[in-house]
Order: sequence, then C-alpha cells, then structure tokens
Amino acid sequence: MSNGPSSTSNPRAKLNNPANQQAARVLMQELQSLQKEKTEGFTAKLVQDDNLFEWEVAIFGPPDTLYAGGYYKAIMNILHPQTDNQRSGELPSERWNPTQNAYSVLMSIISLLNEPNTNSPANVEASIMYRRWKEKGDKEYERIIKEGVEASRPDAARDGVKVPTTMAEYCVAKPPALKDKPPLPPILDFNFDDDGDEPFDYTSEEENAPADVIINGRTRTPPGS
Repeated sequence: MSNGPSSTSNPRAKLNNPANQQAARVLMQELQSLQKEKTEGFTAKLVQDDNLFEWEVAIFGPPDTLYAGGYYKAIMNILHPQTDNQRSGELPSERWNPTQNAYSVLMSIISLLNEPNTNSPANVEASIMYRRWKEKGDKEYERIIKEGVEASRPDAARDGVKVPTTMAEYCVAKPPALKDKPPLPPILDFNFDDDGDEPFDYTSEEENAPADVIINGRTRTPPGS
C-alpha cells in the first residue's frame, strides 16, 4: 500500500532482484484474486499499472458503526485506538509475518473498526475517548469520528465511488465464475525468469491458510479459499 508519492525509480528494475521477483509474484496472485472476486469492505488497485509494489486502497466504514459512510484511503487519518499512532514502539516482526497477506491485513483493519481493541492501544488518548464514549456516553469520540466520515465524502465523490451504508449494500455475493479472464495491467503480464505458471508457494499450504474473519457477526473467508 502506498503511504506517500509514487516512487520515481523504474519499477521493472526492482524485478532484477530475485527476492523482489518472489514478492512480485505473491502480490500479483493477491491482486488477481482481489480483482476477480468482489470483496466487501474495501477496494484495491495499483497506483501505476507497471508497479506491483504500490497499491491504492480505500476502506469503507462498516455499516452499523460510527464509521458508516466513511471512505478511508490508504493515505488516511483515522482516529482509532489501535492504528492512529505509527510510532507505537512495536517491532516490524510484531506487525508482520509471512502468513499474512493484503486481504488479511485489510480485513483486520475493518475488524478493528467494528470492535476496537483497547487492551494494548497504540493511541492511548483515542483509547480513553473510546472508553468514555462506550461506558459513559461521552460525545467527543463520536464527534471526531463523524467529522472524519464527512471529511472523507469528497474523496469518494472524486473517485466516483458510492460508499455502502447498509449491510445489504456492504455485503457482496460471490460472483459467477468467469469464462474469460479479465484483462490484466501490463505489470501482471511480466515474464518472470523462472518456470512461469506454477503459483509461488512461499510457505506451506497449512501455514499459509488464511483464517476466517468475523465482521458484524458474519464469517468472512478470504478470496480464493
């Protein structure tokens, strides 16, 4: 996901590195899966068609929460006990492991918007405001969230996106099987140096099996599983 301006370096030059080739293959498979199977809660696309390492992501605020109607881009400012402070003191290894993928990370964010975890908040001030709202009906937390939702509406309008505001709109049925594969961005047609068609298995199937995520009482299974 992009958290700043796109890199001016040549994206294809990165693929000369074998490790980057492996990462690109994994990202290619994830992006193909997300684009083939409609996924509720967010949208994802490449910032530039020739660069698999920068994604533009928008998360929809879950219905029946304070975030309902919100349209949060990857470069975003969401008041939230778990995610608002980037300097939380956690090591990278505590935030990432090889069994995670783009889908699981995004669904984890959506899950936290439904049920914030105040046991180990990254933003203590936001956590205190949340508990005051939850336990005592204090309105400061609610006011800030709703202001953020309103501030996000122009972004959705500029992108031509209708943000779902009901569970009926938010939840999507699995689409019918496609007879023909949709056209891929140019980077997805890149001819990698190795054998080509076999999927890249960077962990065992058992280790890499993504867990179901529960959102608003519904069990969500990652695309392709």
